[in-house]
Amino acid sequence: MTKDTSQKLTLLVLGLAIFVTLAALLLQRYGLNKSMTIDSSTLYNVAVSDDRPVGGRSIASLNYDENAIEMTCDINTSYAWPYCQLAVEFADAPDGIDLSGYDTIELDVSITGPGKPSLRVYLRNFNPAYANPSRSTTLKVNEVEYDTQVYDGFLTLPLSTFSVPAWWRINNNVDISYGQPEFDNVTLMELSTGSIVENGRYTISMRSVKFTGKLVSQATIMAYLLCMWVLLALVFIIAQYWLDIRRQMRRKERHKILQEIEAALGADTAEPKFDPVTGLGTRKYLRSRIIDIMRDSEETPATAILVEIDHHCDYYHQDASVQESLLADLARLVKRNTREKDITIRWHATQLLIICPATTTAQTIQLAEKIRQLSEEANWRDGLRLTLSMGVVQHNNTSLAVFSDTLTQALHRARNEGGNRTVALLMKPGQQEPKLVN
Repeated sequence: MTKDTSQKLTLLVLGLAIFVTLAALLLQRYGLNKSMTIDSSTLYNVAVSDDRPVGGRSIASLNYDENAIEMTCDINTSYAWPYCQLAVEFADAPDGIDLSGYDTIELDVSITGPGKPSLRVYLRNFNPAYANPSRSTTLKVNEVEYDTQVYDGFLTLPLSTFSVPAWWRINNNVDISYGQPEFDNVTLMELSTGSIVENGRYTISMRSVKFTGKLVSQATIMAYLLCMWVLLALVFIIAQYWLDIRRQMRRKERHKILQEIEAALGADTAEPKFDPVTGLGTRKYLRSRIIDIMRDSEETPATAILVEIDHHCDYYHQDASVQESLLADLARLVKRNTREKDITIRWHATQLLIICPATTTAQTIQLAEKIRQLSEEANWRDGLRLTLSMGVVQHNNTSLAVFSDTLTQALHRARNEGGNRTVALLMKPGQQEPKLVN
């Protein structure tokens, strides 16, 4: 994987992670909703009760109509804490329903009566740590009280508004550690007259009570997102560590190859850096550029083109100077059509070598074909037609000897197949024979 590809992949993954994060947060905020509604069509058992079992004289009665469940209560204040209440029974203790996944209660309930009547809402929760299934008074009281007239009979409240009264905890000898609201096993909901009442008739009309919440809580979403980002960070760290190791291994391999190349090219101080006929570099010049080639090919290996003029012996037998001038003209054509970073040298008397740093085989084949076609179509001196045989090989961490032999094989194959063509071979460490690249 090249450095550029690695960076692009990193940006792609980061972009995708950011998109998933934003999408999850927006979806949790504006979607993934759930609700449970209790109204006159609800199949739960509904009952009323009053203070008569504890010595009071208030009387409650239950009525239904199309739009509401209604309780009528005649309050008698002869009892110290008179009340009437309407109860929706979700299940018999110890069973109940889990409301902990909801965060809001919407109360479409009204109460009328003398004075300024208020409404108490109880959500009774069963927990075997403190409750007894046969004693309803041990069910935890999660309560809220409000004036329905202030809210015009409709109120939306967070469930966090509910509290546990101290009297319930003290009367039932419940430890203070259980003094917080619980909604994970609610057995019944009660709508009761307020804590302050007067003699007279009160009417509680429950049109609907709706619990709303999220299918997935914000805490859960944040936990998953945190895990995702931690996992991504670990993957990036491991991937970076692996890439660093790969780069170090490649550097060592390239350094070994560099030493091999320098040894093969030799250090002939008598050889000039540039060929006087073509103006191209010589092997000595190539030796001075090896470090640049290796550095430029750190991620993508260099690819070479070995170029030979077809039937070059014919030109030599006619006149050696013709061959030399044709080679010089060809060198100029090659220089005009290669990149600045490409290195072209005179390899043998009739051969040019083009080194293309950090270039794929496919890109190098395109360059070779371009040069071959330009040579074939060019107007050469004395009306000569100049065609080329070209071998293309990418250096894939093989030894210099293998690379050079493979390059020569590619050129010979192009020549033996009639010339005027490009042949690319692929040779990797461990292969017995090079493979033809289509």
